[in-house]
Amino acid sequence: MKATVAFRDEALYRAIRLRAAQDGRQIRDVIEEALRAWLDAREEKEDVEAATSALEEYGREGGEDAEAFFRRMVAEGRISYESDR
Repeated sequence: MKATVAFRDEALYRAIRLRAAQDGRQIRDVIEEALRAWLDAREEKEDVEAATSALEEYGREGGEDAEAFFRRMVAEGRISYESDR
C-alpha cells in the first residue's frame, strides 16, 4: 500500500532522512516503525485507563484485595490450605 507524506517541517524531514541513511534504512521503514510505536502507546494508554477505572469501580463497590479475601475465607472455614510439605 502506498501513501504520500508531506512534511511541513523541512528540518524534521532532513533529520529523518539523515538518520535513516546512517542506519541503512528506508524512510518508509522508519515512518512505519514510528507509527506502530504510536499505535502501541495509544493502546497501552487505553489499557491503563481501563484498568484504573476498573480498580476505582472495584474500590467504590467495596472490593478487597486478594490476600484479605483469602484470609477471610480461611477464617470463615470456607477454604483451607493443605501443604504437601
